Amino acid sequence: MMKMSQLFTRYLFERKSNIRNRRIRGYSLVENSSVVSIYKRAFLSWKLSGVYGNVATSFNAETGSDKLRIYEHWLVSERYSLVKINKESFPGLLPNSKISDCFVLPYMRNVDGHTLVRSTRVVVITNKGQIYHNNPNRSTICDGESKYGDSRRFEESAIWDLPGRKYPSMADQPDSSEFYYPYLPLEAYEYHPAENSAEKSDRYGNAGFSKSYRYVENGVDCELSRFYIPQRDKEQGNPFYHIGGIEADYKMSLMGTYRSNTSTGVRTCIFASDDGGRNWFCKYEFGDSGEYEFNQSYEEAGHNWGNSIILKEDEEYPINSMKCCKRTVVFPTAACKEPSDIFLWDDSISICGISCSNTMRLTVSQPHGYKTGNVIALIANDENKSAYSYLCNNEINRQSAGNGLLYKVKVIDEFSFEIYEFTGNPFNNICCRHIHQINRIKDGWLIGTGEVYPGGWLFYFQMKEADTFSVRRAYSQFNIYRLNSTENSVQRTLGAVFLDDTDQTLIFASDHDLLERNNIDIPENRTLKISRNSTGIYKGKIKDIDDYTQFEILKETVEPTFFFKRINGVYYWCGQRGEFMLSKDLKAWYETRLDKPIISYGGTSRNISFMDDYIVVNKG
Repeated sequence: MMKMSQLFTRYLFERKSNIRNRRIRGYSLVENSSVVSIYKRAFLSWKLSGVYGNVATSFNAETGSDKLRIYEHWLVSERYSLVKINKESFPGLLPNSKISDCFVLPYMRNVDGHTLVRSTRVVVITNKGQIYHNNPNRSTICDGESKYGDSRRFEESAIWDLPGRKYPSMADQPDSSEFYYPYLPLEAYEYHPAENSAEKSDRYGNAGFSKSYRYVENGVDCELSRFYIPQRDKEQGNPFYHIGGIEADYKMSLMGTYRSNTSTGVRTCIFASDDGGRNWFCKYEFGDSGEYEFNQSYEEAGHNWGNSIILKEDEEYPINSMKCCKRTVVFPTAACKEPSDIFLWDDSISICGISCSNTMRLTVSQPHGYKTGNVIALIANDENKSAYSYLCNNEINRQSAGNGLLYKVKVIDEFSFEIYEFTGNPFNNICCRHIHQINRIKDGWLIGTGEVYPGGWLFYFQMKEADTFSVRRAYSQFNIYRLNSTENSVQRTLGAVFLDDTDQTLIFASDHDLLERNNIDIPENRTLKISRNSTGIYKGKIKDIDDYTQFEILKETVEPTFFFKRINGVYYWCGQRGEFMLSKDLKAWYETRLDKPIISYGGTSRNISFMDDYIVVNKG
C-alpha cells in the first residue's frame, strides 16, 4: 500500500499534467502552440496574484477583496487556506481595510540564530497602506521555527525610513527618532504597527516593533525612524501600490511606488526587504519639483497634496515675523549632468498675516507670483521660539533643503495662499511621477521612472554580494546610481536589462510613442526632411544613454510598451492594447495578441509565469 506522501506526490504529478492537458482552475486556455500556452482568468474568478515555487496566493478584487487564499501547492487549486481580512486575523487592521495586493516573497529563515533555511512569506498590502506577512517570527533574537498553522497567521510588517528622516510628534520632548511638529491631523502621529516594547508580551513571542530600528554599520551606531505615511486613510496615498515595481529573491526583494499621479500626498520610494516582507526599508525617495513637468497642467494631473497645516496654538501672529521663499529645482542637463547647486530660492516675501480654518492661510505684503503646487519654505525673522517658529526652515541654501520643512502652495489670490504638507524628499532634486518598473540583473536592479524628462530616469541599484552567506542586509547602505541626465536620454522605460558584455549593452522598452529618430536618408536634391518615430524594444550602449537616437530598434512593435521583463532567460513583452511577444535570444520572436494588456508581474513557478490576469507557460 502506498504511503500518504507517495499518494500526494502522485497526485501532484497528475495535477501537473493538467497544465499539459490545458486545465487550470478559474482560467481558460486562450493560446496554445509548441512555444507557449496562455491562460486567461475568467471574470469574477480568483486571481493568482503571487507565486514563488509551489506556494501561491490569490484574491478576488471584483467581489470585495476581503479574503485571500493561500496554496501550499498552487497546482492543487482546490486545496487552500482561506483567510478573512479582519482584526482577528490581521491584528491592528484599520477600519474599512481591503486587499490592495498580495504576493509571495522568498527569504532565508534563521531558525536558531545560525541555521538558515529557505522559506516563503505571503505579503498582503491593504488599501490603507498597511503591510502584513504570514509565518511570523517566533523569537526575539531570530526568526525561530514556525509552528503548525503559521501560514494562516499574519502580523503587521514594519517600514523604516531613510537615514536622517524623522517621524512627526506632538510631544515637545520627542524621542530621538521623532521631531516636534504639532501641526498635523491627529491620525498622522499614529504608529502602524503600534509600538511594542520588549517587556510587552505579544501573540507570537517576538516582542513586535519599537519606534526605531537600531543597528551597527562599519562600527557606527545607526538609528532609523518609522516610515511616515502622510495620509494613510486615503487609498491614493498608499506608497506600496505598484505595477511593474516588484522583484522577489531569497537574497533581497524590492518594491517601488506607483501612485503620485493623484491629488493625495504620497511618497514615491524604492523599498527593500531581506526577510520576506517582515521589515521594509526605504532605500531611495524621489523629490517633487512643485512644477508639473510632464507636458500637462498641474490641475489635470493632481498636486500630490499632503495634510493640511493646522495651528495648534491660540497665539497672535507678530506681523512680518516670517517670510516665504519659493524653491526651484535644478535638474541635470546636457550642459551640466551633475549640478552642484540643486535648488534655487527666490527673493523672500514678508508674511503680514496668518489665519486658519481648514488649513493655514498666509497673506503677504506684495504679489507673490506663485502657482498652485509650488513649493516654498518659511523663514523666521528672529530666533525666538514661538508657536510659529517650528514651521520655519532658516537653513536652506542652494545645496540643501535645510531642516527639510517645506510646503505646497494653493493660491487664493495674488496676495494670499494656503499651505499644505510637502510629501516628497525635500533634499532630492531628482523628481518623478511614479516608478514604472524594477528589473533584476546579475548584480542588482534597473529601476525606471515616468514620465519624460525631467521625470523619466533610469537607476542602477547595485548589490554585488550574490552569496547567500555574505552579509548584506536591507538596512545597509547601497550604491544607487542615476544613469541618464538629459532631455534626449533613454527614459520612461517599462523594462530594461543591463548586460555585462563588451559593449555594456542596455536593452529597454518604453511607453513613450514620440521617441523621434534621426532624419532618414532621402534622394539627393530634395529639401524634404523626415524623422521616424518608433515603438518597440531598443538596444544600445550604456555610454550612449543620454542620446536615445544612438539606440537601434531591436524589435519593432505596433504599440508602446506596458511590460518588458527577462524571466529565467526568456524576454516577455506586452503592449498597451495586448500585443504580446516572447523570445529567448531577442532575434526569433513568438507573437500573438491578448484581450487586455499586461502591466504587473506576480512571480514564476518553474517555466510558468503569472502576469496580471494571465498565466503564461513557456514550453521552450
